[in-house]
Amino acid sequence: FKQNNQMKCNSYFWRNTMQAEVDYIEEVDGLLYAWEIKWSEKAKNRITASFLNLYPDAVNGGGINRNNYEQFLAENAQ
Repeated sequence: FKQNNQMKCNSYFWRNTMQAEVDYIEEVDGLLYAWEIKWSEKAKNRITASFLNLYPDAVNGGGINRNNYEQFLAENAQ
């Protein structure tokens, strides 16, 4: 998300040994922004508690779904 502002960021996927996962993470200036990606706009877009326990200051970027993914991609185009 921050790449749109010409800011450098690191992009990650996260999964623990219990298979809990976060679909997309950006790190900008030491802050983590986390997103869940679901095809259905009705699916729950919550970040797993195991991730938030490890990274309590992470920002929930919300959900990306079939109705908003084009907007998300356009905002992230370089």
